[in-house]
Amino acid sequence: MHDYLLETVRKYDNRVANLHENTPFLTARRKFVKAKVRSHYEHLRDVEKQKSWDVGRIRAAALANRRKSRMQTKMRRRRNNFIKYKLAFEAKYGEDCGTFVDRAYMSEEDEDILDEHGNALTFLNRVPIWRTDKLQAFVHELDKPSMNLKPSANKLCVRTPKPAEDTTVSLDILATLPRWGVETSVFL
Repeated sequence: MHDYLLETVRKYDNRVANLHENTPFLTARRKFVKAKVRSHYEHLRDVEKQKSWDVGRIRAAALANRRKSRMQTKMRRRRNNFIKYKLAFEAKYGEDCGTFVDRAYMSEEDEDILDEHGNALTFLNRVPIWRTDKLQAFVHELDKPSMNLKPSANKLCVRTPKPAEDTTVSLDILATLPRWGVETSVFL
């Protein structure tokens, strides 16, 4: 089925555009269609596989997907805000502040109180213990423009520091980061 669809697209493109088979456009289009068809059949396979899952596993997968989606949205907003207000951030925090606009240095989130549908009402925002107050202020300022645009969609988080042994960033990487963002007590 997969090869038949690809061949049909290739023949149609060649006939309509009167192009040679191996033009860059047709090659790119073939790759695009191939990726879409593959993704569709992988989705169907996953749906069949998920029919055998129990309720607990489905809830755990939904929880993981929601957490991943929230983190991706938060990171995308932070990157966009940093790009938009880069000059102001660099003037206030220094030229190297862009180093901390990375997924690896974000805090982790846990859902605390859930409603009847399993959606989180409050979050525990686990701030890494190695963050300084200045870096924490930088992160809050990265989030401010998004919160001002749509405050109802950005729930306030209860912030609790993350224990040092659970820190996902290694000490070797922390040693290469700018000093103003990393607590020196982490290295002791």
